[in-house]
Amino acid sequence: MHVYLLGFPKIEKYSLGCEIQQTALAFLKLILCANSDKQNREDILRTASATLDQLKILIRIAWELDVLSQKRYCHLVASLQPIGKMLGGWLKQSLKRETSAERPPILEL
Repeated sequence: MHVYLLGFPKIEKYSLGCEIQQTALAFLKLILCANSDKQNREDILRTASATLDQLKILIRIAWELDVLSQKRYCHLVASLQPIGKMLGGWLKQSLKRETSAERPPILEL
């Protein structure tokens, strides 16, 4: 993503480009935190999902303003799609573990 931001016009590089970069870094930080913080993993993953959605919207805005070419936009969207799928799977898995941990043990007679 950094390579694409270098090609932004000067007026957009320090506004929209900076926002895209900060959002991408915030997403990365959230993923790293979710990996290490098992107590709050579900909340962190939900926040990461919302941050990823924000990143997608910012990239779409850049494309609509003709700051990103069609080719670069398609490449970024295609790169973010599997990340979103992995994040959704991780969140689902986290929810399953949480609900199974809350169930009382089954006593067999």
